[in-house]
Order: sequence, then structure tokens, then C-alpha cells
Amino acid sequence: MSECALCHEVICLHGIYGVYAGDKHCHLCKEVNPELYCLPLYEGAVDWNEKTYFSVCKSCYTRESDKEEKGKRHMAPKVAIGPRVEQKTKAFYDATFSSMNSGAEYVLEMIPALFRSILSNEVKGKFEKEELLMILDLFKDISLKPDFAGYHLPALAKAAIALDASDIKWDVDSVGFMEKLKSMSVGQIAMLELWTFQFFAQLQEEEPSKRTLETWVNQLL
Repeated sequence: MSECALCHEVICLHGIYGVYAGDKHCHLCKEVNPELYCLPLYEGAVDWNEKTYFSVCKSCYTRESDKEEKGKRHMAPKVAIGPRVEQKTKAFYDATFSSMNSGAEYVLEMIPALFRSILSNEVKGKFEKEELLMILDLFKDISLKPDFAGYHLPALAKAAIALDASDIKWDVDSVGFMEKLKSMSVGQIAMLELWTFQFFAQLQEEEPSKRTLETWVNQLL
């Protein structure tokens, strides 16, 4: 816990980036040990306590406050979607949340936030450019299966190295690469798999150019 320098409200150090055990960070710019100000959680967020705030530095507080009207953030209207799920998935939501819709909404909103956070804070800088290019190549024409999330990449990499010599094609140290995968959690690998899927979903070319590939992988270098 910390105290807001402006209103002296107690700040809960929970936020979209998780809990910083003992450390005081601005949750927006990540400045360490700044003078902290409380910025209320945006309307509609999950509220862990009766009063929950982001702890932010003075410059971020000023910038974000300028975007607000009477202390509330503007939110775009939510869009209705209707995915279909397996019975076992429905059973999980029914057992975990007050309603199927609230559970589905929570998970659907949570995944993009986790995707951004895990890639930026846990995956970025872990791989070399050639390794990331090989990963993209492995996922060409591959469909992701929910039950296999986080396991596609290790299986594909192992097979491609053994059968197609993908490590030689991309000048990758296969032993070092597989050790990196072994050191990662299933969740981290699942987000990396989504990153490759996002690349091909956004691809405007029939075959990605060298420039297109390098621009994409630069996100994680």
C-alpha cells in the first residue's frame, strides 16, 4: 500500500500490470519510486476493493486527468458478440462466475490485456531476430487449437528442426532455442503463439516481404 501525494487516499498497488511486490511504480510509464498520485480505475473495470486506484506519477496523473470529465474516463460503447463454446467450457463459466455472460465478458476482455502485458514485460528481449523469424515461419498455415494453447510452438519447433532443418534455414542455435522455450510458462508461449497468429491475420500480402517480417519481429527484440 502507498498514499496518494494529492489526496492522501490509500493506493492499492493492484493494476492492469499486476502487483509490484514492495516496489512503487507508476502503472502507466513504469517510473520507479515517483511521487504517487491516485487515479481511479476506469469505469467498468474489475474492482478488487471498495476503493481501488492506479498508482501513477504526477506527469501521468496530469495527462490522464486532462482526458477525464468530472473524474470519469470516457469509454467506447461495448460491442455484442456471440461465440459458441464447448459444454465443458460452459460448465467452467457456470461454476466460476455469477452468469455465463459475465464470465465470457471477463475472459474476452482479459486476454488482450494479458497479451499486451506478457509480451511487453516477459517475452520481449528473450529471442533473437532469427529465432522470431523462424517462429513466424513455423506458424504459416497453422490453425490454433484452444486445448493446445501454449503447446503448439514447442511441438512445431521440435518437428521442424528434426525433419525440415528449420534451425539451419534461419541460422538458429536449435539447442539454445529449445532451452528458451523450456524456460517459459505455458501462458507466455500461448501469448507468443497469438502474436504469430495476429501477424498472419493482419497480413495484407500473399507472401510477407523481408521488410514486413522484420518490422513485426522488431516488436519483441
